[in-house]
Amino acid sequence: MSGKYRGLQAEIRNRNNLAFYVPCAAHSLNLVGQCSVEASTEASRYFMFLQKLYAFFANSTHRWDVLTRKLQENKKKFTLKSLSSTRWSCREDATKALEANYDEIYDSLTAIRDDPNEKKETKMESSSLVNTLEK
Repeated sequence: MSGKYRGLQAEIRNRNNLAFYVPCAAHSLNLVGQCSVEASTEASRYFMFLQKLYAFFANSTHRWDVLTRKLQENKKKFTLKSLSSTRWSCREDATKALEANYDEIYDSLTAIRDDPNEKKETKMESSSLVNTLEK
């Protein structure tokens, strides 16, 4: 978007050569955070796991209901969050949600894994997520 040759920066310069570009500090900081995570295999795995965990529950209204019932039983206010490539704070929110609701998430996954009415693929995915949580 701010491309020097074909982006917004170039378009503004074409219209007014006295205009100058000031990069957004918040966006630059977000890019630093993203690059830092990409440089660490462990951090990348962790955030990939958080996204898989969110997607597992969010892609099914039944599974989301299992999770929200467990959270309501224990009066928890956080719910799982999706990651965002543009907002670093989403990663913090997702981490806090996992930390605050670890037991409820674990119980929800094991309930789905042990449910005889669930599809085999769902049970296998749930089992894989449980194994990752136990590490």
